[in-house]
Amino acid sequence: TPSSESAERPWVLLAPVAVSGVVDSTNMSGALGVAFASALSRTTLVDVVDPSRVAATLTRMQQPDSALRNERTVLEAAERIGASVVVFPEAATLGARSVLRVRLLTAQGTDAAPPAERQLRAGDDWLRAVDGVVRDMIDHLVRTAPAADRTASAASALPAVTTTSLPALRAYAAAQQAQRRTAWADAEQSLRLAVSLDSSFAQGWSALGALYSLLNRPRDADEAFTRALAVAAPLAERERLLVRTAVLREQRQFDAAARELSSWMLTHPRDREVGAVYADVL
Repeated sequence: TPSSESAERPWVLLAPVAVSGVVDSTNMSGALGVAFASALSRTTLVDVVDPSRVAATLTRMQQPDSALRNERTVLEAAERIGASVVVFPEAATLGARSVLRVRLLTAQGTDAAPPAERQLRAGDDWLRAVDGVVRDMIDHLVRTAPAADRTASAASALPAVTTTSLPALRAYAAAQQAQRRTAWADAEQSLRLAVSLDSSFAQGWSALGALYSLLNRPRDADEAFTRALAVAAPLAERERLLVRTAVLREQRQFDAAARELSSWMLTHPRDREVGAVYADVL
């Protein structure tokens, strides 16, 4: 979550600009995207999700960057990140007239606020139009959207783990909440659901193994950890590390786990999650 994020401001995800009616739509989309990002960054009334966070989320969804052209993919990324509003800019040209329009949706696909738009004639300044439509957009959003619908915080983000299945990720998140309540049966049920929805969900299998270990069910734990290791290879190194060290902890190889975690922390000293696991191993 960006350090500037506030519970009082909408946290928005900017989708690629959809362009129609021009020859070089790709370059125009990129240029207008930069203009929208710049205009949004100059306001103190919204927080914008950093593009690097969107890219990392797509990686965990196992989707290419081009998938952001799909509205459903953008909305799923927003839900995973915890963004409260998605900005969908559109630019359409027909003859000498153009329309620059912005739709504002929640991560669930409902209207967050009325759309904003600007009409342009041939020769009009697109950058000025972007600034104007962003001002209108923010005014619509802040004035008309209920605060409960337009604000977000780190607590609303789903866990940052790799799975192609959004329902599986929701079940995994529910399991984490159940464990915090020490509702072990609910946690097991949610994790079993998660891995049934995505059998390649390595972190889901690892969490299930850790739960069975906690509940003193070693055979079930071994089976779950074996499944986790079997599907962990395609993951990014950080997630593979968490799966491997979970298995090492189950095998009581604490020194080996500490060495792997220590090596990671030397190059990623601000990684709080891995740091917490490392502290627990020591």
